[in-house]
Amino acid sequence: MYHETPPGKKGVKIMKKAASAAALVLTAVLIGTGTFSGCGARAAATSSSAAETGAASTDSSAVQELPAKASASADSTDKTSSVSAGSAGTETISSASAEPSSEKIKESSTQIPNPWTETSSLEEAAAGSGVDFTPPIDAALSCYDGLTLQTYRYMDGTVEADYTNGSDTLIIRKSTDTEGQALSGDYSEYSSTWEYSMKGLLVTCRGDGNRINEATFSVDSYHYAVSCDTGEEGKGITENDLTSLLMGMS
Repeated sequence: MYHETPPGKKGVKIMKKAASAAALVLTAVLIGTGTFSGCGARAAATSSSAAETGAASTDSSAVQELPAKASASADSTDKTSSVSAGSAGTETISSASAEPSSEKIKESSTQIPNPWTETSSLEEAAAGSGVDFTPPIDAALSCYDGLTLQTYRYMDGTVEADYTNGSDTLIIRKSTDTEGQALSGDYSEYSSTWEYSMKGLLVTCRGDGNRINEATFSVDSYHYAVSCDTGEEGKGITENDLTSLLMGMS
């Protein structure tokens, strides 16, 4: 019977060398067939995948940040709009407060009532004013051509007679409590003011120095004012016309 003889120490060494050589040859073959290259490719792919995953993660983070920034921008816009609206509201309130109230408008539109009462009756005018008055109708009519009595007016303490011919006017007033310019109501500016004396009665005249637009005087407790073409200097009456008026008036 054949018995295999175990190798000695030298044989073992030879076998180890042979195995090492075979391993080297196998390694070379694997490298030549690209097996190790495929492993490298897979490693590269793995690295690339990891890089892409990192990039995707970064992009995802950026996308997540964008809504936050957009939200912050929207909030900022809303706040700005709110502030603007508040400012506009303030202006509206200020504008409303600057407008006059209905009460003020009502007060400003309220007119002082006319104190005069008009009538065609001399008796009514004398009774209503409490002033006895006899106007110089005939004398007054001679001052201007076509002059006629138009109306009487009165208020407490004052009576008035109005004459006109359509272009000229003559107004005679008599009062117990008003005198001078306040009685005539003529505040026009005239070039001349002088005094005219008639039988001891001193009359203050205003006009151009020849024709009288306003004449005022007082007798006892009564005050008189004669106004002719008020404000139209040069169109008044003469001193002779005024004398005729005064002689026939009481």
